Amino acid sequence: MKIAVQLYSLRDVKNASFSEVLTRVKSLGYDGVEFAGFHEMKAEDLKDLLHTLDLDAMASHTSMNLLEESLDQVIAYNKIIGNQNIVIPYTEMRDLASYQSIMPKIKKITEQLSKQGFKVYYHNHAHEFAKFNDEYLLDKLFKDIPQLRLELDIYWAVYAGVDINAFMLKHQKHIDFIHAKDMIIEQDERSFASVGEGVIDFLSIHKLPMNYSYWIVENDRPKDDPFVNIERSIKYIRNLIKGDESQWM
Repeated sequence: MKIAVQLYSLRDVKNASFSEVLTRVKSLGYDGVEFAGFHEMKAEDLKDLLHTLDLDAMASHTSMNLLEESLDQVIAYNKIIGNQNIVIPYTEMRDLASYQSIMPKIKKITEQLSKQGFKVYYHNHAHEFAKFNDEYLLDKLFKDIPQLRLELDIYWAVYAGVDINAFMLKHQKHIDFIHAKDMIIEQDERSFASVGEGVIDFLSIHKLPMNYSYWIVENDRPKDDPFVNIERSIKYIRNLIKGDESQWM
């Protein structure tokens, strides 16, 4: 299993170019990066930089607007940088009516990208765990679009009150990688934390019989230095992989 970082976590880094951010990510021990935009860097330049740093372009969050309006450009850019995984990062899929509006668009995009050799993933938040006929909207989505895969955001699933281990086992054929971020609860308010510093049981998640290719570290709103934040996360996950139980206490 490899470890990547969702670069959205580092969007507020000051006084550093995109190439400097990627260089720092590599220095922390990350194997790959998941993009949330390319900061106007030319595809060939980014390809060369990733090769120099030995960083995988393991996925890219790409908005529905871009996928619907600029699909050819999305395909061309990602092929150059060597990324084969396109992630739909957000939709307003909150009830049956919105589901029926959004699902056909996702299905069309999935079919188009699949023909070009890409895998397409849906990244959840909490609202897709609304139920219809005792079934999560996400359950229905993967029944209706068998080719679609799931980038499961652990934090938001736990936020929604989901039995995370049961859900992951149910959808294990759709899950290649997860978003790993932890949750702190203070005075009934939930906030984001580095992996291993909150209430989410990542040890039990790690022990599930799953074939992860990547754990992707993310923090939507880090409270401290973003690089320090993601450094704590990768250290915890590395210890988890090594089986160093002293680091879990």
